[in-house]
Amino acid sequence: MKKSANNKLRIIYAIIVFIVAMVLVFFMFPKEKKFAYDFEKGSPWLHDDLIAPFDFPVYKSQDEIQMEKDSIINSFIPYFKLDTLVSSEMLAYYQNKMASNWQLKVVEKNNNKWSINLFNKKPSLDEELVVINDCLNKVMQELYDKGIILANDSLQKSNSQFYLLDGNTLKGKFTYNHFISTQQVADNAKQSFLQKCRAVSQMPDTVLVELSELFLEYDNFAPNIISDEATNHDVLKGQLNSISPTRGVVQKGELIVLKGNIVDNQTNSILLSLKNEIESDSSNVNAVWVNIGIGVLILSIFGVFFLYFWIFHRSTLLSFKHITFIFLQLLMFIIIVYLIINFTSINNYLIPIVIVPILLFTFLHFRIAFFSFIVMLFVLGFFVPNSFQFLFINLVAGLVALFTLRTIQRRRQLFLSVFAVLLAYIVTYFGFIIIREGNFSSVVWSDFLWLGGNALLLISFFPLMYVYEKLFGFISDVTLMELSDTNHPALRALAEKAPGTFQHSMQVANLAEAGIRKIGGNPLLVRTGALYHDIGKTDIPEYFIENQSGKNPHDDLSYDKSAEIIIRHVSKGVEIAKKYRLPAQIVDFIKTHHGRSITKYFYNSYVNENESKDIDKEKFMYPGPKPLSREMAVLMMADSVEAASRSIKEYTPENISKLIDGIIKSQLDDGQFEYVDITFKDISDIKQVFKEKIVNIYHARIEYPELKKTPIV
Repeated sequence: MKKSANNKLRIIYAIIVFIVAMVLVFFMFPKEKKFAYDFEKGSPWLHDDLIAPFDFPVYKSQDEIQMEKDSIINSFIPYFKLDTLVSSEMLAYYQNKMASNWQLKVVEKNNNKWSINLFNKKPSLDEELVVINDCLNKVMQELYDKGIILANDSLQKSNSQFYLLDGNTLKGKFTYNHFISTQQVADNAKQSFLQKCRAVSQMPDTVLVELSELFLEYDNFAPNIISDEATNHDVLKGQLNSISPTRGVVQKGELIVLKGNIVDNQTNSILLSLKNEIESDSSNVNAVWVNIGIGVLILSIFGVFFLYFWIFHRSTLLSFKHITFIFLQLLMFIIIVYLIINFTSINNYLIPIVIVPILLFTFLHFRIAFFSFIVMLFVLGFFVPNSFQFLFINLVAGLVALFTLRTIQRRRQLFLSVFAVLLAYIVTYFGFIIIREGNFSSVVWSDFLWLGGNALLLISFFPLMYVYEKLFGFISDVTLMELSDTNHPALRALAEKAPGTFQHSMQVANLAEAGIRKIGGNPLLVRTGALYHDIGKTDIPEYFIENQSGKNPHDDLSYDKSAEIIIRHVSKGVEIAKKYRLPAQIVDFIKTHHGRSITKYFYNSYVNENESKDIDKEKFMYPGPKPLSREMAVLMMADSVEAASRSIKEYTPENISKLIDGIIKSQLDDGQFEYVDITFKDISDIKQVFKEKIVNIYHARIEYPELKKTPIV
């Protein structure tokens, strides 16, 4: 009754998980009207002949529009404006500097005495300063009338053209070299100043040259021909906005494409335009019916998903942690893809969705991983662009990842898988491009960088695997490899304190691994479980015969007390396992390796001595539970067979076969494997493997002859 109630609770939980998943997908599902046809450029049109149902424009592709924009930007002639105020500001600036230079280089230097007598006339310094300033005024006026423009090497080399505005008046189109650049203006000013002063001034030439250095010392000419950024922005924006998004119109009733014809560039543009018109027209859309349709699709996908689990993997469906883990992976990546597609400009091929089947395969089953991956791809196909291409490429990459990571026992396996997945991405993506474009020139090589980033992100599998191991209590092959290292502290303690038990565990591990490989299962899990199954004997190793070399301490104990000590190694093993924080999966091997069997030697001896008494059989019975998996069942068989094989007096194939058949038959008769999905064919195969292994272990050896005389050397 309790088990039935627990199963009902698990079914209810699984149904709730499915409903939550469906609701989340429903809200992410695109609600727009959908084009009724699927097509790919470069592929045949597989539908009936398509006739235009109404007049519609043919839209240019984004690449075409971008090319037109680039052409306008590259050929755009910029606008400059004439600043009429800067010349007066610069004149005042240089007049101030000239006054300072005149004081330093003329007045103070000549000590206020003018010694030059030219034409018997002695002009005063003040009169000469007026002449010099007049020359300065003419130079500044001449330079700014010519026009000064900010130095620009690229514009100077290309002698680019631009329009010049004086206020709102267009003065015309000019080239850059028509004006004086700010790099040249100081030299030009100096030469013009000397030329003008020499013609009218009576100052010595050396003084004039010295005064002309003013322009080089204070090279601070502000340009009066400056870029008109506001006008440039407005004019360029207007030209870009004037680009027509369409090129032609398709009339109603016009043939668009015949069935079987290849969808070329022109046809693809027309089909995309028709698709855009249909999907953007919501006038005849009934939102209620759209939502009903979406609900039907989602219910179909997840209904099949539920049936798959119910029929083939019901134990997984009824496991709280397994079903939670599966849907956590699926929904997390569906939401990530949805957000990236709708709210970022990141290429969707960067998203490493193939990590989902890898994680599911690592902790669960290949078929679960594959089917879950297919369901996720179907859901994503409804809102990713180029859905068929996206599904195909990721399906191939996902299968490659699953095949190359069958077991993850070495780090290099992941790196080899990353390379294989990248190769799968590149090959399939390249194939689609060639089919669609028909040449190499249209390949967008930057897309391969996104695919490379996708493959590299698979390396995040390792930290994710560790997180899920801790979060859900899973165990991976990487962890099993670490635990199966005989240098693990628990195994080192077993080897040092109970060497006989350690050797027994090693032999059991070899037998169990061979057996599970034969019938199918997890060889690494059963091997690791076998290594730890008897660690409880570390506590009192001398009470177990494989560790005894002298007196048997059981000789001084009653049969029931001895049975108690022997049975206690199971509970003690669980304690030691928890001390070393071994995973629950390994602890289960410790608990179940004797199932609910009886310590037959002590039980039979006790019964023989106490025939008239009521016997409490529980005192001689292991606490269990019975094995719960194929791996646990195989370990139980291997443990009993290996231990019993040491008692055979004569190691012949017949004796070994008889021993193994008898032990496993006894376990079957006791119902030790009633909770395990194992067939009689599996058990027969296991027995055959054990017989071959035991015969090889105890094979006959050649008896070397003794040397009867010393050889002559």
